[in-house]
Amino acid sequence: MKAPVTLALLAALAACRNSAPAEQASASAQDAWMRCVTSLYEVTSKQTADKSAAAEQSFRLCNSEESELKHSLTENGSPPETFAQLRAQMKQILMEHP
Repeated sequence: MKAPVTLALLAALAACRNSAPAEQASASAQDAWMRCVTSLYEVTSKQTADKSAAAEQSFRLCNSEESELKHSLTENGSPPETFAQLRAQMKQILMEHP
């Protein structure tokens, strides 16, 4: 059952990737960050019933991927709030997923 959950999350996250603010980011940096957060959320969400805490822990554990994505966004001329918007979308998707 784990595979369908991961596929559903990745499909939803792909929608984030295609949103206007995220278009400028390096696809590989964004994909790496999304894969990291998604895979860790699969683990952290089983360790706590608090989905928000599980998402935040996943974000913290993917700090190096986050730094690379932020750098990529900056290099491509994205405004500083672009990553914050992408992160908020990601958290919402994670928390809505069963």
